[in-house]
Amino acid sequence: MKLKRHYFKPYNYTIGPYHIKIVNVTNKQILTVNSKYIWEIKTGKIDGLSFRTKETKRLNLKDFLKHKKPIIILREKPYKIYQYVNESEIIDISNSELFIFTGLGIDYWAKNIGSIPENKRMNLLKFIKIKNQDPHFWLDPDNLAVVAKNVATRLSKIDSQNKNYYIHNLEKYLFELNKMHENFKKTLSNCKLDTIVVTHDGFKYLADKYHFKTVAILGLSPDEKPSAKVISDIIDLVKSKHISTVFFEELLPTITIETISNECNVSISELSPLGNIPQEKTEFDYFQLMYHNLKQLKGALHCE
Repeated sequence: MKLKRHYFKPYNYTIGPYHIKIVNVTNKQILTVNSKYIWEIKTGKIDGLSFRTKETKRLNLKDFLKHKKPIIILREKPYKIYQYVNESEIIDISNSELFIFTGLGIDYWAKNIGSIPENKRMNLLKFIKIKNQDPHFWLDPDNLAVVAKNVATRLSKIDSQNKNYYIHNLEKYLFELNKMHENFKKTLSNCKLDTIVVTHDGFKYLADKYHFKTVAILGLSPDEKPSAKVISDIIDLVKSKHISTVFFEELLPTITIETISNECNVSISELSPLGNIPQEKTEFDYFQLMYHNLKQLKGALHCE
């Protein structure tokens, strides 16, 4: 479908020295901050786990942001808020000695940053054996250990005077990774159940590492729409295996998970693939998020 694109003008107010712009967004819209000046608002319909766009509008804030004290207010919380990285906004990293990124759609924008030469780029996926094009390698601590070693080695070469600093931090990090691994292994070694139901198929590394099974409503892309048969099959599975908890992911719609929960009379809990986290959890580190996942898994799998 070809989308209509045009600029529109929300309400503007002036109160004393402040210039206020009211942006009319609703929970049926996606707001994308393309740059400092250009915002994009998509209006659509929430269909299961998918958002189907009907119309796209652009908001040009260039003139408004010339005011000394501009304030932008969203009338309602949008369905989602995205922010893209633009070449013009990352010029300050063009002289970096090292640019670390992942591929397979996670850092899809990285390949378009032409200001960073190839010899200063470090694609973490080069060090990992990827499973079925799944980028969530960090859910296996062994993979993260491999990545950490390679990053520390590269940093030590770039900044050789501080080599001992990087090596020391690496040793601390590897110790914490191993400690976490032992906790996972011990906690999940004696469980009554062996299967969990998740929103999208992003937990294979974790499941393979600690010997449990995952059944996903969606594939690797959280934008897919599950068929009625898939939902029906999962409902039958939950009942037959006596699964007591189904997992949702923050930042993804929960309609299908709620449907399964209501149909099977089971509880709903949150499990994070760590690929994207809400704003209120951005201060949590990898270990905090993973230990939270462990707590959730222990309850769902009925581990002793």
